Amino acid sequence: MNDMKKPAFPQWPVKLNLIRPEAPRFRNADLVLVADCALFASPDLHERFLGGRSVAIGCPKFDDLALYREKLTDMLATADPASLRVIYMEVPCCAGLAYIARQVLAAAAKDVPLDTVMLGIDGQVQETASG
Repeated sequence: MNDMKKPAFPQWPVKLNLIRPEAPRFRNADLVLVADCALFASPDLHERFLGGRSVAIGCPKFDDLALYREKLTDMLATADPASLRVIYMEVPCCAGLAYIARQVLAAAAKDVPLDTVMLGIDGQVQETASG
């Protein structure tokens, strides 16, 4: 018998560099962009931050930031998300996710609400910001 729980978000793929911005799950959705490491630092991340949102994950240190900008730009143009939340870790490399989101939103000149959540390495919220 399989006792495994179903994932909190039944969507695949979740890696930002693999998703299709035109996928129906992103249309008018509340989008959350999560740093890879945050998933491991915060075991209850699903319950606290992901419920009812479309999810994309990535790592600004090891992935292609130009591709991230392109994907987010395409997503704003085709999916017209209702909001964007960025969850990242307190380590310096992770702040790149919030930076890229702010850049893309400013360049798109769309009024998409942005909120950011910085987690400590212990998984606790260190800082939140809107705009």
